Amino acid sequence: MKVEIFDTALRDRPGTCYFDLKKEIEHLQEKYEIKDIKTIMKYPHGFDVMVAIFYEEPYVVGVKEFNWIYSDEDIKRFISSHDVTKVENLAGSTTVVTYRKSVNNDN
Repeated sequence: MKVEIFDTALRDRPGTCYFDLKKEIEHLQEKYEIKDIKTIMKYPHGFDVMVAIFYEEPYVVGVKEFNWIYSDEDIKRFISSHDVTKVENLAGSTTVVTYRKSVNNDN
């Protein structure tokens, strides 16, 4: 999960906070799945000044199978460099790694 901090106080024109935030959310929704929006700071009259927008990139599930020709180091290197969701050790010296990969990533 990633986070984007949006600070409306940094905008040039007063009174555009809501519209700037709405535009930012719409922009992020075009590319990502927004998971949550948390207020970090509010103006005294109730308008959000700074928010954290939590989002995830679209992904697909990948599966990589390692058999006896791969060393433990090869498997550890793969696991450390991918977003692994599950590792299964099957009989016959086979390890199956399930991981998430970005839609735009070919790994």
